[in-house]
Amino acid sequence: MLMSRSTDPRLPVRIVPAGTALPPDGLVLRGASPQGRRHLTGCGCCAPRSLVSQALSAAWLARARACTPLSAELVVATEDAASVRAALAGDALLRARFRLADGGPIAATA
Repeated sequence: MLMSRSTDPRLPVRIVPAGTALPPDGLVLRGASPQGRRHLTGCGCCAPRSLVSQALSAAWLARARACTPLSAELVVATEDAASVRAALAGDALLRARFRLADGGPIAATA
């Protein structure tokens, strides 16, 4: 499927419950914490990326390298949608690459 022109070029991310049938390029996240370890001084620029951030980045790279078929969105199956939203909200690189498919806010709301 070819990418269509849009006002927002970021790849949509659709979060679905764990166990949902996924397309070939779908991503399954299990037990991944949204928080990475911080540098002793607590600076955000030195903080290692969370497991969720790493998984989303790996999915992006696989797509960019044509290792997975192009699709209109990335479907993520997880039991913890809040961790995916937190990774999208807290990682500037992910915010530049992805957006939520439903158009809602990335940050989790209480």
